[in-house]
Amino acid sequence: MKNKNILYAAPVVLVIIVGFINSYIVSGKINKHPKYTTAVLINEYVAGKRTTFDYNYNIKGIKYTNAISSNKVEIGEKYLVVYDSLNPKNCALLLIYPIEKDYKPTSNGWKYNEVPFKIDTVLIQKYVKNYN
Repeated sequence: MKNKNILYAAPVVLVIIVGFINSYIVSGKINKHPKYTTAVLINEYVAGKRTTFDYNYNIKGIKYTNAISSNKVEIGEKYLVVYDSLNPKNCALLLIYPIEKDYKPTSNGWKYNEVPFKIDTVLIQKYVKNYN
């Protein structure tokens, strides 16, 4: 009976480990090649006590969609998003940087020194590392 339980638990543990490794790799790439743009929350899904939101951002005319779980945001809100400039689908929505003005990022996003408001790269790197 114990061998059966171990047999069932092993794939679950493996999936969790692979997920952590992938998360670590993705966050490292975002922090290594960061660019910034604005994202807008577009859809809401409720599951138990947690709410998940889809958000969109555009890079070079391509629309990317990702999701974040949070109970502290609303559809239509805008936030700064940091993404891997070599692979823009890898990103982190920065809830620490809500955007209230109508900033227009370039089609290729902003470099750190081009973001039209003050941001803290050390804080962002820590946030991204803990994001996934």
